[in-house]
Amino acid sequence: CNNDCVLAASNGGLIEFDQQSRNISIYTNNDFLDNINISYFHIDKIGTYWIGYDSNPTKITYYTKNGKIKHYDFQFSKINTIASDSNNILIAYEKNLTKGIAHFVRNNDEYAFKDFYEQFPIDLGKIHSLQIFDNKIYIGSTNGLLTGNLNNPNLKPSEAWTIINNNDTRNFYSFNDTLFLTQNNSIYYLNDNSPILSSNDIDITTYSAVTFSSNSQSLFYANTYHIYKKTNNNWEQIYSTNRSDKIITGLTCSNEKLFLGIRNEGLIEISFDGNILSSFIPNSPIFTRTTTFRSLAIDNNGNVYIAHNDGIDIFRQYYWHDLIKADSTINISSSTNSNSFSSDTLAYSIQKGTEGATWDMYVSSNNYLYFTLTDYHTSVEQYLDYEPIVGLGVFFKLNLNDYSEYSLYDTTDDIFHGTENLGGTRS
Repeated sequence: CNNDCVLAASNGGLIEFDQQSRNISIYTNNDFLDNINISYFHIDKIGTYWIGYDSNPTKITYYTKNGKIKHYDFQFSKINTIASDSNNILIAYEKNLTKGIAHFVRNNDEYAFKDFYEQFPIDLGKIHSLQIFDNKIYIGSTNGLLTGNLNNPNLKPSEAWTIINNNDTRNFYSFNDTLFLTQNNSIYYLNDNSPILSSNDIDITTYSAVTFSSNSQSLFYANTYHIYKKTNNNWEQIYSTNRSDKIITGLTCSNEKLFLGIRNEGLIEISFDGNILSSFIPNSPIFTRTTTFRSLAIDNNGNVYIAHNDGIDIFRQYYWHDLIKADSTINISSSTNSNSFSSDTLAYSIQKGTEGATWDMYVSSNNYLYFTLTDYHTSVEQYLDYEPIVGLGVFFKLNLNDYSEYSLYDTTDDIFHGTENLGGTRS
């Protein structure tokens, strides 16, 4: 992607944000992806996309700038990370209980598979990161930091790899001829293969490391809640989410701005001094806040409805709209934007039992949506009184032409508070 474009991988596909037009495009398995649940996305030195997936079995997608698509199928269970230099691609994978690295080599603008490396001097646990630096391969894993000589013609035996230490290593980043890494959530740099603490002037060890990013002048680091900028030998905090549920999942530097990925909240654009410039929620199926749903219906127009413990997701004409359960706040907008994800909130409070789940769903000809929830109750007291009986539940009715018109009926004959008047009013 060029400098005017930001790419973000998600469990709903690959998101492309054009900084000039402010348009958002979504690429899925209807395009060049093999699966929408992306575990790792990497762009190599010649602009080729390398994509791994969190599915079992999973493939590796290779997509070039001229539109060539290739899917490598090695029956891997998961792709964890990808790294490259000008002539090599390294892909860390899991194959059942085996942890390994797949090596590809470049020949002009094509790549050929070279070998698998699965023998190491320690049990790696999980490979979190890879880096090619100064003709060496670095492996960051749960159980240690390892290195191997890239020019070694045979990296298959465990003897080809050297253990630097046994600390949990999560991230690598090369900046100004220095290799930075994180171990146990602290930032280090390598000096003759010895990790040296990069800075201890502030406490950056409390939260999990996420990633590094940079432009030509500045290096940035993100953990789950904060962004830091390296100033001389110190790390200066420039941004904090200030919310325990607002988790940073990614960071990239574009010109004089930073883009953050926030879990279930899309992209946030900030300046180098930490001021929020704008935010974007992509038109992507991010309804997987929960995996406990069994209710799906399709109406005569091809619209898809999914009900789950957190609300209702609607897929209509290539955009997603969520109706999110909230305890007290009803917020229903008068329109939706087909270029971006949108959501409203419906106010209802229910208590989930041991086996709480959504079940049957139906869309009627007069555009009402119906679905059932089993093992849900009106209050904590009712939940305790009826346990361990399973099967008590809720019948939900929603007017798809007017989201403010909704009702919940308790099959235990207890009336839900606030539902006698058909939900809320449009705001």
